[in-house]
Amino acid sequence: MLFSQQIVIIICLNLYFRIEMAKQSESIQKAVENRINRMRNGTVVIPRQFSRLGTDVAIRTALQRLCAQKKLVRLTAGVYLLPKKDPILGFIYPSLEEIAEAIAKRDGAKIRPTGVFALNQLGLSTQVPTNHVYITNGQHRVIKVGKAKILFKHAAPKKFETKGKISSLLIPALEALGKDHLTEAVSNKVKELIAKEKPLTLERDLQSAPGWVRKYIMDLQKKGK
Repeated sequence: MLFSQQIVIIICLNLYFRIEMAKQSESIQKAVENRINRMRNGTVVIPRQFSRLGTDVAIRTALQRLCAQKKLVRLTAGVYLLPKKDPILGFIYPSLEEIAEAIAKRDGAKIRPTGVFALNQLGLSTQVPTNHVYITNGQHRVIKVGKAKILFKHAAPKKFETKGKISSLLIPALEALGKDHLTEAVSNKVKELIAKEKPLTLERDLQSAPGWVRKYIMDLQKKGK
């Protein structure tokens, strides 16, 4: 008889905990939904934004349910979008920069534009890149967003030593452009850019640049004086 009572107690406790967990899960779900309902359409959403509402598993589950209900769109693992829908164009995605920054924030990683993207950002190229390329201290990965891609290339810590708003973009941009494409038009634009950077910041950042980039910029500085 005592053994039977113990089994009944265990079953009742198990049922009680299941009910309580279901209530808690439902409560977290509503809390996540309420917060998302206050966001603007087109916002990039990451689980870390809801960390105070519950456990990681509960938050992920809540976001996955919202995806199933088509209230959210999953862009990639751990990155979601509160969709902005146009009656003709369909889903309108945020910029690739916003998505890249959200992914970096989620991973706690540093990122820097490089390649054609960096050249475009500085006005050194009119080419609008379909794919955005970043160097990162995080994982190497490719993220597909519609027909476009975001490429994260793992780079050595030295690549992130630069601090200047302009020089941190200019150095990798010139590396991507190469020595053979330093036209007069490029040089004139670079002169304008380095004139906007703080001299001490530029001097310090050039210590991390490849030799030819450092010499090129220093020569332009001398000509500008």
